[in-house]
Amino acid sequence: MPQTADLTGDTGVGFIPPQRLAIPGQPLELGPESMAIIADEVWIDEQYNAGAFDDYSGEYIAVVDKKLLGHNKIVQELREAVSRATGIRMGRIVTDFIDRNLYL
Repeated sequence: MPQTADLTGDTGVGFIPPQRLAIPGQPLELGPESMAIIADEVWIDEQYNAGAFDDYSGEYIAVVDKKLLGHNKIVQELREAVSRATGIRMGRIVTDFIDRNLYL
């Protein structure tokens, strides 16, 4: 039998119990940074479908504000390098793996 976790309490490490994430029947309110991250994810999807990232197949890309800021085969190295070079905190950097062979 698989192990289960108690999701009703606070673990003290940033865990937010599900009942505090959203109120049923009310829209989830996202802040400006969350909306920017979603916009970057949508942009990545559009650019991927247009073939804009074909040269990076087999690598991760890093995007902030709909701008490609880097690529690397190792995601953590990419995130750290982009953060160091730009001063942008790693939590704001959107990374995605490019695999052009995935749907062929």
